[in-house]
Amino acid sequence: MLPFALRPLLAWADNLSETIRRALTEHYDQHGHALFWTYNHGNREILDLIALDEDNLLHARRFALDHALVDEVMGPMQALRMLYLERGRRQRWRDLVEGLSPTLLDPATGAPRSDLRFRDTALHAVLAQYLTETDQARSGRAAAQPDGGARPYTSGGTETASSPPETAMQHNPRHEVERLLAEKTELSLRRAVDLAHQIDDRTLEATALIQLGRWYRAQREPRFERMAEACYEKSRTLAGKTDHLTTARALDGLGALQLDRVNRLNKEHLQRLVQTGAIDMSRPGRITVPLPKEALDALALAASHYTEALELFQEDDRKSDELRASLHHQLGGIYKMVGANEKAARHYRQAVLAHDLAGDPLRAAQSRMDFAEFLVHRGGRVEDALLYAQKALHDYQSLGEPCREQAAAAQSLVDELTRTVGNAP
Repeated sequence: MLPFALRPLLAWADNLSETIRRALTEHYDQHGHALFWTYNHGNREILDLIALDEDNLLHARRFALDHALVDEVMGPMQALRMLYLERGRRQRWRDLVEGLSPTLLDPATGAPRSDLRFRDTALHAVLAQYLTETDQARSGRAAAQPDGGARPYTSGGTETASSPPETAMQHNPRHEVERLLAEKTELSLRRAVDLAHQIDDRTLEATALIQLGRWYRAQREPRFERMAEACYEKSRTLAGKTDHLTTARALDGLGALQLDRVNRLNKEHLQRLVQTGAIDMSRPGRITVPLPKEALDALALAASHYTEALELFQEDDRKSDELRASLHHQLGGIYKMVGANEKAARHYRQAVLAHDLAGDPLRAAQSRMDFAEFLVHRGGRVEDALLYAQKALHDYQSLGEPCREQAAAAQSLVDELTRTVGNAP
């Protein structure tokens, strides 16, 4: 390991040595969290890498403790925790936690110091979990509160006025996870996943993974799409067969990723056709282009995810109306693309109904507009399309200024369909 090889040379460089050591410590803080993250997303082979890097992680931890770099202590600790607990070295882990005194822990009580301040406030709950685990292992004492949160550690055994404000969440790690989820940044979402895993709340971890997957998907880059897929698959595994709503949301995310792939493949296919002269974009009118095989395969996979999600629910399950509406809408669009018009129409109708039951006029209007356009272009059912477009226009207008553009588009479609119906023989 390069950092291990560098350490004997640092004695030659006095002032520079301190700078380099600090930089290496900061690197191993991030590296430790990344190792922990990778392991907990199913890569069990990462333990071998942690074992190879054990000496460097221990050195970074020691330097951080000696220089009161409290946040930088925790990255190496996270990685070493996986190594020691998974490979039966529990006493070594307990020694490592006790060795956090006096920098992080009060030597008199074994609890976090009252003046402890982490830049990343989620680390307070992680530290509390370390202490809970070691207490359980040492004495078998019940260490959890009735709600399942980590035991609160303070210098006097109870919460005191001297406790730092930012550590309030350590008494209920689930509240800290919810706070991190509300921030909606990559770092906060990853911290939320880590903390939910630490407190062994599978439902909360699965929910956090779905939100992190949505963040990655929103980046619209292939490397992030792979990370999003890993998040959705892990969430699906955690939710299992008992938490149907979370499982369905994970499947919804997997389906959305496949539709993103379809859109990208279609765009690339169309560009190739234009470049080769197979399509003349200067000619007016609608252009119908056959889907490439890769896009058809992705559509089939998306449809299977959405269908599997729908099969988890009963039609009279009111709690799932919003999600079922979205799933039906997506399936309507998929079947429209492959020319399965009867299936497309059935799913569009069910999407509209479920959106209405969920009390969501905005998405109901969107489904009505898509269905109206489908009825015109795929069935020539102009009168039916007009009814759906008129209701969509009414819903958009009722929502006011935020939907002004959608209302204008709906008005244009209503006007066009009204003229068509009026000119019919």
